[in-house]
Amino acid sequence: MGNSQQSPKYSITNQFQVDILQQKYLIEDTLNENSDLNDGDKRSPNIEELNSTRGATRKTSEILELDQGKPRRLNINLYETELPQAFELLNQLPLIKGEKTRYLLTSYESPSGHKAQALGSQPIIQFIMCNERLTYQGQWLRQQRDGFGLCIYQNGLIYVGSWINDLKDGHGRMIYEYNDTYTGYWMQGKYHGFGIFSSSESYYEGNWENGEKDGQGLEIKMNKSKYEGMFKGGKKNGFGTIKYIDNQLYKGEFVDGQYEGQGEYHWNDGSHYVGEWKCNRIHGFGTFTNKTNDVYKGSFVDDKKNGIGTFKWSNGTILKGIWVNGQLEGQATITKPNGESIIENYINGQKVA
Repeated sequence: MGNSQQSPKYSITNQFQVDILQQKYLIEDTLNENSDLNDGDKRSPNIEELNSTRGATRKTSEILELDQGKPRRLNINLYETELPQAFELLNQLPLIKGEKTRYLLTSYESPSGHKAQALGSQPIIQFIMCNERLTYQGQWLRQQRDGFGLCIYQNGLIYVGSWINDLKDGHGRMIYEYNDTYTGYWMQGKYHGFGIFSSSESYYEGNWENGEKDGQGLEIKMNKSKYEGMFKGGKKNGFGTIKYIDNQLYKGEFVDGQYEGQGEYHWNDGSHYVGEWKCNRIHGFGTFTNKTNDVYKGSFVDDKKNGIGTFKWSNGTILKGIWVNGQLEGQATITKPNGESIIENYINGQKVA
């Protein structure tokens, strides 16, 4: 990822990190429940053909309570020599009234040891700026946010962390609507490096580049799936493993979020396939084994047997023939376990005399 800052996974040093992991485990635990996926994502090929919240939350725009409901239109420079005046002003600035939001903010600690405090709690101030767009308190350089600081935007979003040249850069935490959070590294205002994004619906822990998931990562979707593997451009790309809530599993290559290349799929009835994929479908050469251990080895097109293949029953009988759209077509050779061979003819999967 170039020269972007990176960090190993967080050590558990404060309560926020404990809580965020508990949320991760809560989301992950739902994958063990026996319920159906309710999204439109492709989960598995048609096994029959092969065998023949958000929670109660509120908007972050409700988090802030302005004095008499009026936005401040001030541009004030208050330096350390004017701390008494700064403290007096803080008591008039927007207060963070949501307990969870205040906790998410005040529990933040950067790798360099900086800590955030809620507005009005008398932090050490280098600079305060308040206007119709945002409220900022923190370090300042050349009329720009630079160093460690806290910014509350008019739409209710909150950022605390490192700034360079008026952009989020370095390590920081962003609190979005519904208390969704990103905690990790930034570059020029975008997620870049190692970071964790957590919401009531999903959890992602891993690398980012230019604001998108990129590199090794772990992604958990509530009541849906758990994926561990590679990302590129915000999508699953490269090798990875995805396990669904109903215990079906794919392990292999992805292209732009879809199964593509070499991979294996395991159904929850014990059937499995190993071979080639294209656009989330079995496509190319592979081996399919059903729940009774009958095995087909050959060509597939769009999840169906298509082309030359061999079907071996669990009793040892072997059939060699040609399939069209999942059905045997034309002449087939059947070899029994005792070595005896016979020729049979098929039309649309039905044996004919």
